[in-house]
Amino acid sequence: MIFKGGNDVESASRGAAKEKLAIFSSITLIYTGYSAAYLFISLFLLQQRNAPLPEIGIIYLATGGVDILVQMVGGRLSDRLGTKTVMMLGLAGSVALYFFFILLVITNGPVPLFIVSFPILGLFGGLFQLALSSYVSDRARDEMAGGLSQLYVGLNFGFTIGPVTGGFVISYLGYSYLFLLGLLTTFVAIGVIAFGVKLNPKYAERARPSSRSEKTSVLRQRGIFPLLMLVFVSWFVISYQAVPLSIFESKFLVLTSIEIGLVLSTNGLLITLFQVPISKLIGVEKNGKLLPVALGSVIMAAGYSLISVSHTFLPMIAAISITTLGEMMIAVPTQVVITLFSKSHNRGEYQGYYFAFSRGGASFSSFAALLLFSYFIYHAQYAWYVVIILSLFAALAYSMLSPTIAKEYRVSAEQQI
Repeated sequence: MIFKGGNDVESASRGAAKEKLAIFSSITLIYTGYSAAYLFISLFLLQQRNAPLPEIGIIYLATGGVDILVQMVGGRLSDRLGTKTVMMLGLAGSVALYFFFILLVITNGPVPLFIVSFPILGLFGGLFQLALSSYVSDRARDEMAGGLSQLYVGLNFGFTIGPVTGGFVISYLGYSYLFLLGLLTTFVAIGVIAFGVKLNPKYAERARPSSRSEKTSVLRQRGIFPLLMLVFVSWFVISYQAVPLSIFESKFLVLTSIEIGLVLSTNGLLITLFQVPISKLIGVEKNGKLLPVALGSVIMAAGYSLISVSHTFLPMIAAISITTLGEMMIAVPTQVVITLFSKSHNRGEYQGYYFAFSRGGASFSSFAALLLFSYFIYHAQYAWYVVIILSLFAALAYSMLSPTIAKEYRVSAEQQI
């Protein structure tokens, strides 16, 4: 009996390890393809179709608007239909959209079709990420924090591979192959999830009659809504590292596609290497204090200050290394804090709120930055001053909110099911 029990434990351990590998691999694959498309579609429309910056910015504004609505609904959908079901729905939709983009590029499709359809690709990618995060969030406190860190590492590993791969693909093969990259990585991810993730939990089935009133009180919990608003601001700031930076480097600094890809991949590489140890060092799941997050906002402001005065490739590498350190102190810790306020029956709902505000902030950032670059056409550095001020404001606000969140966090942690 002891020998058999040992085998059962060993088998369970192997199964858990395989599932972790499947989760990490799938999100890396998805964001390898999506990051390349997300970052370079703006350059495609700018360089190949001569689209004006405000028109390109509409893509990202629309993506944010769709995300805010879909993530709120998608979280509840994940709780009811099951996390794996929603993952597969997101992947299937992504496959269809990548096929469509390949056809649009080959047939020289009109710019408005890109503007309308790209936010839908973000919708399906967002559904996949939300459902996967909901699946990981249903763990003990320490395991949940580590799992969300691993997810963010996988996502950014994709952002490490995607931009630099996309830069080479565009330079040597063309833009249609950029979307073929996304199509192939999504196909592989479907197989990984289908065979690597065995469970399909439906969290809503755990709800007791007494839990029904809790479903309407997510944003009434003290400190949650202000924290979500700060998440929106922080992701506005964080996302200046992506599309705004690539446009700035291409239009105002005239860096090559490969150099742009290398700068963006530096962000993903640093997160891949250091996110987990930094998350453990901060240990926000232990007390819910937001002071490390405030410090991260100050660090991001410092990095953007360097970008505003830089003109060549190497200073850009140094600057994005600084902003990435700030990002690692903000992104996962805020998600962990919000996740711990959830209960066993509404994991997806809380992930939906987090992703609605974070992805909304990210998309609005791209739109606002392109408008600012268009307005300050001869003084592009002014657009960076705006995000520096916002980052410093967020630092002050996190510091002021920290005592409230820490107090409510302790109460929620004690009541967690």
